[in-house]
Amino acid sequence: MCGIGTARAIGDLDTNITDAFGILGVLLVFMAAYFAALWAQYSWLDSSAEPRTDGDFTRRIGQYRVLRGLSAGMSIGALLTVALTYSLSYHALIGLPPWHPYSFPRAALLLIDAFLILSSIGAARICCVSKRKRGEYERELAKLTN
Repeated sequence: MCGIGTARAIGDLDTNITDAFGILGVLLVFMAAYFAALWAQYSWLDSSAEPRTDGDFTRRIGQYRVLRGLSAGMSIGALLTVALTYSLSYHALIGLPPWHPYSFPRAALLLIDAFLILSSIGAARICCVSKRKRGEYERELAKLTN
């Protein structure tokens, strides 16, 4: 059975997490919308017709350059948000005894962290693919101009 000090620490942690959800909710809405926009742009670029002229190659190279920068920003932003919640997440995961009853705020915070980490990985993947595709198009453009 939990002692009074442990119960107070658990209540304080749940209160702190609940207080952080207001700001975290706004950040999450923007992150999810940003990732959805990135994914739509990436899907469109990946499925569009291959460039044929110098101008098409130049335009596509620029599009992949912008996509790479935006996806790198998304990845960094998601990781910074995880870093912002690190202290709360640490205490939610490790700082309390395992026999403590289920806490919705702690579970939700850990799910949010998992979502942000997976979003960061997805954005980093888009960044890497964009870099590779941009390099391929730059080599093709160099062949066309030489």
